[in-house]
Amino acid sequence: MLRKAGNFLRYLFGILMMLAGAGYWKEEKAYALSLLLLGIFLLPVTWNTIKKRFHVAKALPVLLPVLLLVSACALTPVTYSSKETQKASAESVSVSVTAAPTKKATPTPTETSTPTPTATPTETPTLTATPTPTATPTPTADPTETPTPEPTIEAAAEETVETQAAEESQPAVTAEEPQVTEAPQESDPYGGQLVWISETGSKYHNKNNCGRMNPDRAYQMTRENAEAQGYEPCKKCF
Repeated sequence: MLRKAGNFLRYLFGILMMLAGAGYWKEEKAYALSLLLLGIFLLPVTWNTIKKRFHVAKALPVLLPVLLLVSACALTPVTYSSKETQKASAESVSVSVTAAPTKKATPTPTETSTPTPTATPTETPTLTATPTPTATPTPTADPTETPTPEPTIEAAAEETVETQAAEESQPAVTAEEPQVTEAPQESDPYGGQLVWISETGSKYHNKNNCGRMNPDRAYQMTRENAEAQGYEPCKKCF
């Protein structure tokens, strides 16, 4: 009767050991292998086969406690590590549950870099000096001599002397060269001034706080470049 009960217990524990070894095979292969071997050795069929072929009946009472001790030592770190992993997983789950709901990430507006227009050199037309005509003095006509009805030799000689003296006393008329006077160049008081230009407007402004311009989308350039690009002056600023 006791023998049957012992065989039943050996079958029960052997099957349980093999099932436990199969369950731990993925986590700890060494521990699972020890459980499988212990379960196989606990089966009465295995004991009878070993007794008949190898005659190790005397060594079996010593071998069983050794196998039990090895399986117990292997079970201890596995259970401890499994408890630690379960505890860590439970803590992570609790932290994720108690954590405040994360806000949806709002897309941050990216600053669009506005291309700064390059200053294109514009050729300013040079004013050519137009010569103004100056009035040239017209030579006065020499007085014509009226012949006397009956000239005498002495009177003719006196007249020739008088005419020569008159010609010598008159200054020689020299043609004066025309003086070229340069016309004053038109000066632009805003030639080197920096003006403000909006990306969407067609006017350039003198102030960055003009009511007709968006200051957030405004940039500066010289007035010459603004006029060269087709911008017109703002009537409120200028």
